Amino acid sequence: MIEGIGDDITTLLSEIEKLILYVPEGAQIEKEHVDALCSLHFSARLFDLNDAAAAGDTDRAYRIVQSLLAEKEPPVKMIAILSRMWSQLYSAKLLAAGGARTSEIAAHLGVKEFAAGKLVRQAAKLKFEKIREKIDLCEELDLSVKSGLLKDTDAIALLTVG
Repeated sequence: MIEGIGDDITTLLSEIEKLILYVPEGAQIEKEHVDALCSLHFSARLFDLNDAAAAGDTDRAYRIVQSLLAEKEPPVKMIAILSRMWSQLYSAKLLAAGGARTSEIAAHLGVKEFAAGKLVRQAAKLKFEKIREKIDLCEELDLSVKSGLLKDTDAIALLTVG
């Protein structure tokens, strides 16, 4: 929950209260409950989007994109953040391959240690070439949108769903 909501105690308490009221007494709170009920930060949802896209889960990626678009999140902003995430994945993979610990990777990337750990786990599933292709695609799509050659909604679809 902290990954998706942040470490603001007031927000966390509010989201926990929602879960307690929703989940039947005695039942265990599952990830599905958190995903369905809690208001995830934009960046956490983009991380999920990137994760789905990297894993080839186009159905999940499409649902996340549609949800973000329905909430009026700007596609150009999504592309910029996804581009940054792919760059971080590349750096995390490179640093991990060189033997860096998660804490060192976090410090180098300027992210919290849990985020660095997630980047390392995600990067381990991908080849350097695949990550590099996504970084290049982000740059191409960004330029195409900014030069008017491609609609921003089409660009985010191409980046995440293919």
